[in-house]
Amino acid sequence: MYNDELKAKIQAFFKDKKRIVIVQGDNPDADSLSSSLALEQILSTFDIEPYMYCSIDVAHHLRYLTGWDRVSTEIPSSFDAWILVDCEYTRLLDNVQSAGILPRLKTKPLLVIDHHDSPTDIDFAELVINDPGSGATGEVIYKISELCSWEINNSAAEFLTVSILADTL
Repeated sequence: MYNDELKAKIQAFFKDKKRIVIVQGDNPDADSLSSSLALEQILSTFDIEPYMYCSIDVAHHLRYLTGWDRVSTEIPSSFDAWILVDCEYTRLLDNVQSAGILPRLKTKPLLVIDHHDSPTDIDFAELVINDPGSGATGEVIYKISELCSWEINNSAAEFLTVSILADTL
């Protein structure tokens, strides 16, 4: 799965993108929040401005993660693409849909990064990277980072570790 063809697709997705919204599903857990925070760190090393979004406030039990307060409940006025993390079903975007945000998101290219062992019903994505062999979305992000030779700084490494530990115990 993690081969030159996937690497080329990932590079094509990020080409010429300046602002990317990282979206979590309606009921985020430690894997989705940590994955968002890790992606924020990784994308910041590119010439990309990452923006984290969730339709609900970050749960109190997840606020130990440094950076949780950068997750917004509002979509920015302009962005070039979006990444959906740890979310394989549109039903996990019901709040986004009912707020009228999903149609706006759908006008931009979407990359889905997930690890669940179920077929997705998200048929509007430009690229879906779903690896059920990984224990967490953070592990998928790590594998993508290795494939693409992305820098993982200490903060991103910590977030990826939390993601993997949270979903695999």
